[in-house]
Amino acid sequence: AVFVGYDDDGRYFIVWGDNNNIEDSYKVRDNMIYGKYLTTLNFLNFLSGGTSTNVVFIIIIVIFVIMIIMQVSQIVLKNKTEKIKKQKEEEKKKLLDEWKKEIIAEEIAKLKEAKENKEISKEEKLLEDNNDNLDINNESTNDDNLESNNEKLDDNNETSSDDSTNL
Repeated sequence: AVFVGYDDDGRYFIVWGDNNNIEDSYKVRDNMIYGKYLTTLNFLNFLSGGTSTNVVFIIIIVIFVIMIIMQVSQIVLKNKTEKIKKQKEEEKKKLLDEWKKEIIAEEIAKLKEAKENKEISKEEKLLEDNNDNLDINNESTNDDNLESNNEKLDDNNETSSDDSTNL
């Protein structure tokens, strides 16, 4: 309050607003006052006392800009981490697929080798059977040859004995 006065209606105050360079033109009565000034809060003086409203406005804008930057950086970091997680999962899937293919290829190679070994063993058995058959055939042929040779000898012996008797 700049001035306290009295008139027929009672006490009144002339005030000067915070953002004005001149006094207000109307009278403020007791019944219009809702509060009472006690003291100033010194820790808030930097906001109003000695500083212009432009500085306060700039400080508020800087605070909001910092908050926005923090939010955006948080979103960017979250997206990057999700992207990295997806890439790692894809790499794991690729590695697993490659390992599966390698394992399957190894198993197929083992099966082929086992099959070849079985075929070789079958071929060996067939060869052995054939050799046995050849041996049996050779023996029987040799036996037959021996018998036929023996018969020929016998025939020759008989003819020679007949010839000697005829002499």
